[in-house]
Amino acid sequence: MDRLNSDFNRLSTSAREWTPTITTTQAPPRGTGTGSSDQSANTSVESDLNANAVKEFVPGKGWSVASSSGLQQASDAGVSGQENPYETPLHEKVEEADHEQEYLEVTLPAGPSPPPFRGMHSFGMSDDLWRWHRDVALESLRQMEPSDPRHKAIPPPYCNAYCLDDLHLHMQQQNKQSQSRSSFGYPYATFQVISREDGYLYCLRRFDSVKSVSHKIAATVLEQWAAIEHPSLATLHKCFLSQRAVFFVHQFIRGSVSVRDRFLLMGNQYLSENLLWSAICQLVTLIRRVHGARLALRTLDPKHVLVQMDSIRLKVIVNCPGIMDALEFEARKPLADLQMMDMRQLGYLILSMATSTEITASTNANILLNCEHFCSQNFSRDLHSLCMTLIRSPAPPSIAEVSRALAGRIMDEYDIAQVSMAQMERTLAAEYESGRMARLLFKLGFINERPEFGPNRRWAQSGDCYVLSLFRDYVFHQADGAGNPVMDLGHVITCLNKLDASAEEKIVLSSRDGKSLMVVTYADVARCLEGAYHELCSGSVRQLPARVGY
Repeated sequence: MDRLNSDFNRLSTSAREWTPTITTTQAPPRGTGTGSSDQSANTSVESDLNANAVKEFVPGKGWSVASSSGLQQASDAGVSGQENPYETPLHEKVEEADHEQEYLEVTLPAGPSPPPFRGMHSFGMSDDLWRWHRDVALESLRQMEPSDPRHKAIPPPYCNAYCLDDLHLHMQQQNKQSQSRSSFGYPYATFQVISREDGYLYCLRRFDSVKSVSHKIAATVLEQWAAIEHPSLATLHKCFLSQRAVFFVHQFIRGSVSVRDRFLLMGNQYLSENLLWSAICQLVTLIRRVHGARLALRTLDPKHVLVQMDSIRLKVIVNCPGIMDALEFEARKPLADLQMMDMRQLGYLILSMATSTEITASTNANILLNCEHFCSQNFSRDLHSLCMTLIRSPAPPSIAEVSRALAGRIMDEYDIAQVSMAQMERTLAAEYESGRMARLLFKLGFINERPEFGPNRRWAQSGDCYVLSLFRDYVFHQADGAGNPVMDLGHVITCLNKLDASAEEKIVLSSRDGKSLMVVTYADVARCLEGAYHELCSGSVRQLPARVGY
């Protein structure tokens, strides 16, 4: 009993308590007497309760030394004025930090971090853009019947013709409009054709009964306009004489429709002011480019101005450049008068798009007054003032003056164009990813399960081809433990990307019966694919270049 009392007094005389702030408080003495046993007990407590020596586990980083209490420790020491008995010496801290750094260097995983999760839409264009391109491609595949006699009107360098006049006539009949007279003064026909030289789509116009155009005039007009390139201009590619007719070949603007068909014939198709300013800025920059080349457009009317609309912006394209210059080459007016006419036609076109009414120089004065009143009520003063200045002024302002007045609007249009360009670049990058995988699938499709290759009837099941068949099963024929198919598109895309990059990562390929296992890298599979594909190409029959439809 005496020994027990002695031990109890020794444990309760000067016990210290530890708090999370690493401060020490002196417990009230419960007895008297100290000795060497007290010092050893304090030393044991200090070694066990040292907060800085406690290892903290951080997920993904291993064990690390807790250091967040350093500032609190220093502040507590400064406030209390006492030395912390649990303070770790400085040299021990340095050794622990070095040990922690070495441990992290050893335990952290090597190589790049896994890619983030991506949605399906990030591997291609959006659904709306895809549908737009699909519809445009279907329209581009239209052709006349083989027995159609109008095929004879197409010159030999072009084929797969489709008469666009049928489409315009159909729209006029739907809207109960009478067929309009040719705006160029001569009868002509418009065709969508494919060039046999480069395989691209073009818009071909044939003018009959034209005697004022010679080969020299056609070459001169082509030289003047072929050098003018602008995103709002349908470029003139060729102008020539054949079959006793004059032919003009312009860039084919896919998915476009004229302003007259889009906004005027339909009725009540009003543009918002933002879209209208966007169209004005595009037309002004085009006129500035053409007038700067000492030419005049002469086709700024609703029948020859095309529009494309999407979810971001309205794109305006002026069609038929150079036609009036060729047809009226001998009797054309001075350049200053033609450019002034362009500016006045710009005013008429703006008012037509704003009021959904076709306005020309011969429009009735009462209709023009009503349209002017509608424009002043529904649009800003700047738009109304610009439109009326171009129409009413005896001498319309030049394109340079209009450009200076629209400087702020043109900067806004520049911002919209940059946004649209950034979106197209993202779409192009996504389609590039799809294109890489499509090429790999084409090669695998040529090789896998090929019934025979020359005299070797088991070519696809031997050598490198056998590795490719196992890889095909590894990528596309995954199954769970119960035999249910695993439709993991992320696994497919990851495998194809690693195959395209010839990664050195190892994978295990298994035969369908599970009796054969093969450990290969993606680089090995890539070498097998290229070798087998080149072997097929070397023994294939030479084919004509593929013609892909638009």
